[in-house]
Amino acid sequence: MQLLAQVHDAIVFQAPQKYNPAELSTEALRIIESVKFNYKGREFSVPGEAKVGWNWGYRKIDKASGQVTNPNGLDKLSAFPSRNRLPPTPFLQRVL
Repeated sequence: MQLLAQVHDAIVFQAPQKYNPAELSTEALRIIESVKFNYKGREFSVPGEAKVGWNWGYRKIDKASGQVTNPNGLDKLSAFPSRNRLPPTPFLQRVL
């Protein structure tokens, strides 16, 4: 796993496709949530959330048509394991 970026409250990793995203995300969340903070004598940690995808855009579903925009984009981990990577859409067929 390779750390790519830390932006505001997000940490971005990448890993080879052969690794299980659920296992990697669970381990990353365990590490992130193990960091303890102390404020005025009160110790706490910050909960995390994992999103997984093959690019940094978000996977979106149009509620009216059911059409998926950016099917290879980020989505919550719970929606990811059943997804397969789709081939890229030829540029001239993309809806802009």
